[in-house]
Amino acid sequence: MWESSQILNVNASPADDQRDRRRRLLVIAVLGLVLAFVAGAVWAVSTVQDDLTDKVAARLADDGVSGVAVHFSGQDGTLGCSAPLADPAGVERTAAGIKGVRVISLDPACFGAAPIGGTGSSSSATTDSTTDSTKGSTTGSTSTTVVSSGVRISVTLSDGTLTLSGAVATDAQMLVLVGAAGQALNPQYVISKLVVDSSVAVDASTLSRVAALTTVMPANLVSGDLTFDGTVVHVNGVYPDTTSKANFERVASGVGVTPELQARAAATTAEALILQKRLNDYVAANPILFESNKAVLVPSTTALLDRIAVMARALAGTTIEVQGHTDTTGDPVRNLRLSQNRADAVVLALIARGVPAGQLVAKGYGVTKPKVPNTTTANRAINRRVEFVVTTK
Repeated sequence: MWESSQILNVNASPADDQRDRRRRLLVIAVLGLVLAFVAGAVWAVSTVQDDLTDKVAARLADDGVSGVAVHFSGQDGTLGCSAPLADPAGVERTAAGIKGVRVISLDPACFGAAPIGGTGSSSSATTDSTTDSTKGSTTGSTSTTVVSSGVRISVTLSDGTLTLSGAVATDAQMLVLVGAAGQALNPQYVISKLVVDSSVAVDASTLSRVAALTTVMPANLVSGDLTFDGTVVHVNGVYPDTTSKANFERVASGVGVTPELQARAAATTAEALILQKRLNDYVAANPILFESNKAVLVPSTTALLDRIAVMARALAGTTIEVQGHTDTTGDPVRNLRLSQNRADAVVLALIARGVPAGQLVAKGYGVTKPKVPNTTTANRAINRRVEFVVTTK
């Protein structure tokens, strides 16, 4: 093999060698051009980013805006704020108006709110789009109504659902309020009827106060109404217990609001029975599920427990027994213990959702109270359940 390759090399013609050299030179030249283009593109992008960063920072400094960090990725810019801005919408417009800027995003901290969901989510304004004053942003439902001629903001908590209505000045302000509601509740229970109207006046301080109160309403109130009439932020509501009342009043005091709160009404015997039926009908249609042979709630039960907590908190003067039941598979003693542990897990989950601990009792019944005979797989699934018994005190 070695000898034959040597013979080939010896027998190669000068013309062949010349063609090979030309091909190699051509390949080297093409690679050089590609590398030069890539390097030039990287340099150009870096130069654009640096240029836009300098221009935006200089413009904001000229306008007397401080505490803003400017960062660009290509032509898309992000503004981070160490403190709320006096006029975030104006800063947004100024930065977006600089030639070469494609998108400007403001961190929610610029509006006086914590990053939504803890992820640093931001609002954004694009230079090639316009704002429609009748545009609505919706989470969970669709509507576009304006409250009080587009000046007032309203947040209503009812039956475990937050409804936001009224008008804000920018998309970014809308994002802050919808984000605050989304922190407090599963987004499927948030309804936004907010619209964007650049003629309204909602300053950063007011936006921050409304967002802070919206975030703590569901955890501490059974129902409530928050309004901003263009001048004053006002809140009234119903609380489930004195601890929840104190929690809400502490947050309200921190943002300069004095809420008007009252205790929830005591249940009658008839109302307790109605609540019991509502709870049991709900879990029959939406079973509370656990990991197999464990007292560990599966993630899909989160939204179910949210709704159960809403119903359980509606009335005072009730005792709600959370019952755990199993089928007959396995050891009866172990099943009794498992049913008790599962009832305990549900009670803890409801307490975490604002149901007063003194209102709840956990009781495991094991195999002793089947709904149907344990003769089939389907029947055994029915008997593995959580149920509720509601009585008045």
